[in-house]
Amino acid sequence: MYAYYTIIQKCISNEQDILFIHKNTDDNEIFKITHELCKRSISKYNCENISHVFNKTNIYLFLIKLIQQHYTEFKNDTYLVYDFIIEKYEYLKSIYFENVFFNDTNKELFLSSFSKIQKTYFGFLKLAKIYKFNKAVVKINTDLYINDLDETMKHVFVLYENNSKYLFSSTDLVNIITNSLSNTYMFFSEPLKPKNPYNNLPFNNSTMYNIYFFFKSRPFIMPQLFEQYFMCDFDLVKFRHENESLIRDFSIKRFVYSSNTNILYDKVIEMINDLKKRDAKYKKFMAIHKGFPKNKLVNIMRPYLHLYYLYKYYIAGTEKKNDAILRLTKKFDLFIRFNPQFGRKIIKVIKMPTRKVTVEYNDKHMDFYKKYPASAFPKLPIIRDIDIEPHSLLYRINQNILQRLSRRARNTEIVYSQFIYNTDSRESSNRADSSGESSIIENTNNHYENEEDEEDEDEQDEEDEDEEDEEQEYEYVEEDTTDGSDSVS
Repeated sequence: MYAYYTIIQKCISNEQDILFIHKNTDDNEIFKITHELCKRSISKYNCENISHVFNKTNIYLFLIKLIQQHYTEFKNDTYLVYDFIIEKYEYLKSIYFENVFFNDTNKELFLSSFSKIQKTYFGFLKLAKIYKFNKAVVKINTDLYINDLDETMKHVFVLYENNSKYLFSSTDLVNIITNSLSNTYMFFSEPLKPKNPYNNLPFNNSTMYNIYFFFKSRPFIMPQLFEQYFMCDFDLVKFRHENESLIRDFSIKRFVYSSNTNILYDKVIEMINDLKKRDAKYKKFMAIHKGFPKNKLVNIMRPYLHLYYLYKYYIAGTEKKNDAILRLTKKFDLFIRFNPQFGRKIIKVIKMPTRKVTVEYNDKHMDFYKKYPASAFPKLPIIRDIDIEPHSLLYRINQNILQRLSRRARNTEIVYSQFIYNTDSRESSNRADSSGESSIIENTNNHYENEEDEEDEDEQDEEDEDEEDEEQEYEYVEEDTTDGSDSVS
């Protein structure tokens, strides 16, 4: 502020002495300086053009007004630079735009003098900033991964703040800005202002503009959220209202691809169970064993989980939400058809030369990002619902008798309690033969009359069924190396 007073006096007249003002100037001295400025403003100038005299008088009055209104606040450290800036341009507005008694010549002279004062003032500000910047101490000279940085590196941004320097790599800046702007709570947009992680102070608009043009001058793609933030003039409220869908998309993607394995494992199991319930043909497949490596399972299923979360949490009514569930069901179907035994535990026993037991997990899977035709893998058996009341006579008949037939039949439709199942996956039909179904029911009635004589067989069948359910989780493989060949059972 002191420099601005001096610059005003110097720009008005180079002949008269400068009346310096500093923080230790007392009130009496201020009164004398103000009185002297008033005398100069009304004194006669040896000037042929009265407009120049009138212009200098207005500048002196402007200086006197600033001293009277703001010196006490500045001396007591209660002065705000923002108020000083507003005061300057309010005075310019009152002289140049609102004063009807000034002709165009006087207005242009005043604007010329005001511009000269501002140009000189900004020049000294820039000089002071360069001097402070060169003398500032580097507080942080590493990135967030503790890698050494240097100011001369092309990918390093130097932040000057509070008379100190902070060095940031371009990667760190992208992560800091993107994580702040994509912040959500339960996937509802709540963007935050990017902050300096070393002092937890938000970046001001000046710093944000410097970072933006730093990115523009470097050969990499501008982050989409940061570009939209720039288009909103770094107004956080406006940015949130205009980019809600984009923020949610980024937050979902960040959650799926950046979260810890322990967090996502339960989400993956929940997704698999939900997708299996959507179609009965998946019921006997994708039985993930509890011992299957969590890290491997999560990494394999991340792209599927991303589509699943887009379907569940993306903005309703959008094409992207509808497309996500369609893509997910197609990809999940191909995934199971590629390896129906995925996730199961395999126990291998090697008898010779010494008995050795090894445990493996079936983790063969297709490439999510590779395009496969619909007929690339064998189709799964078709299972469709039929209307049979639970615990009814027909239900019990099917459960007790037809399970035995299922072990003998290979290419016929068999009625299982609530489903019609075709054991031949390549030649499955969509509709049951009504005559075949009635003949099976007729035969089962005959068997049901002799059920009391076959209780022992039924108990054995139930035990076999329990064993089949356990086999869904693991496979047992026995190897004999005596003749160099493996036998699988």
